[in-house]
Amino acid sequence: MVWDLPKGGKSITTIIRAEKMKELIIDLFVSNWEVKPKEGDVAYLFQLEERNNSTLLKIEIGDFSLIKDGQMYYDASVDFALKAKKVIKGLAENN
Repeated sequence: MVWDLPKGGKSITTIIRAEKMKELIIDLFVSNWEVKPKEGDVAYLFQLEERNNSTLLKIEIGDFSLIKDGQMYYDASVDFALKAKKVIKGLAENN
């Protein structure tokens, strides 16, 4: 997916791996980053793990230290992950 950013440039997310009911890895790239990380260096990893008749959702955030203002991007990603896990949980419980 491609989004136009308010201050110019584009945010591009690409699915680099998807295994149904197991794992999803989404690469993140922003066109105006000075450093161009390798695919997968700055990514979101979502994993599902069966545990005692329930499912555990694990979310891992990529290495934003590779880019300028990386802490700002990391903090925004943590905020996104906190919101996303609530939405994912709600969707899973309503199925």
